[in-house]
Amino acid sequence: MFGRNIGDELAVTEEQWSNFVASEISPRFPELSVDDAVGEWRDRDTSAIVKEPSKDVTLIVPQHADVKGKIDAIVKAYKERFKQQSVAVVMRPACVSF
Repeated sequence: MFGRNIGDELAVTEEQWSNFVASEISPRFPELSVDDAVGEWRDRDTSAIVKEPSKDVTLIVPQHADVKGKIDAIVKAYKERFKQQSVAVVMRPACVSF
């Protein structure tokens, strides 16, 4: 889950997001789904509820040791490029067929 604000401003544009996907996510995981979303959390300093436009990325991959390393690299790149404090990652087993 990739937040798009920097501070209180929408700062990660659609073009920047597309470039990030093309340079960081697709080379590692060519099969993916991206959804527009709104993230919400409680600010730890002010206790206010904060909402932020975000992108939710779904990856369906076989369970291998190198998957976590690839995801960690994507998260690190996003945090550095767009000055983010965090990126949420949820990993869970699933039974999938196509």
